[in-house]
Parts: sequence; structure tokens; C-alpha cells
Amino acid sequence: MITSFLSGIQQEAPAIKFIFSIKTKDTIADVLTPGQEFHLKKYKKDTMQTDNKLKSYTGTYYCPELDCKYGIVLKDHHLLLTNAKYNDVKLVWVTDDHLTNDNWWMNHLEMLRDAKNRITGFEVNSGRIMHLKFYKIE
Repeated sequence: MITSFLSGIQQEAPAIKFIFSIKTKDTIADVLTPGQEFHLKKYKKDTMQTDNKLKSYTGTYYCPELDCKYGIVLKDHHLLLTNAKYNDVKLVWVTDDHLTNDNWWMNHLEMLRDAKNRITGFEVNSGRIMHLKFYKIE
């Protein structure tokens, strides 16, 4: 009886595509699902950034949608994400435009830049939170 019931049910496989490519020296994997696209890039962890380079990330960042501020400060050759309500958390430099940390609510920061390549803010892309913008105000 169960066998005849199950044979009448048709199941469709989800439409998920994986597209692999190599651009310059980067390995890229695009994952396409019915509702989302994910762009994955293989990176080589480079933890030796100069203080001058890291200073370009420092400042106060404001989110008008949440009406809150976070800071990025340089301390002992590391970037820290600061906020009045939460403990400071170490930021891990992944690439020029991607910083990660251990805060579950905002563990991936994608830096925003102007036409002259200066940092103007960042987007939080973490779990279900996508494209939440923080603008550099100081």
C-alpha cells in the first residue's frame, strides 16, 4: 500500500547549478539556486597587512536603517569591530573588500568604495541579513 502511494508521487530535484571558472589567478565557483546566487572565490589567507593599509578601514560607520554606529579601530596590528553595546571583536582580513569576524549577526563585512577606491562604508552580508549598509561618517 505504501509502495503504491509513493510511486504516484513525482519529486523534482531542486534546480541548483554549480559553475566553476578561473579568472586571472582566481578560482571562482558560482552556485545558482532558485532563489539565490552565491559567488565563491578561493582565497589565500594573507594575515600580514601593513598598519598603513589597515588604517584605511578605520572609522565610524553608521546604519540609518538601524540607527546605530559601529567602529573599526586598529589595535596591535589588528582591526577590531567596536560598538557601545557589545565587546570588541577581531576582524579577519580576507581580501581588500571582505572582512570576517565571530559575531553571528554580522560575520561578513563587504567594503564599499567610491570611484577613487576610498572606503565609504560596508555592507553586512550574514545569514538572512543581506546588503545592510553602514556608511563611513568619520
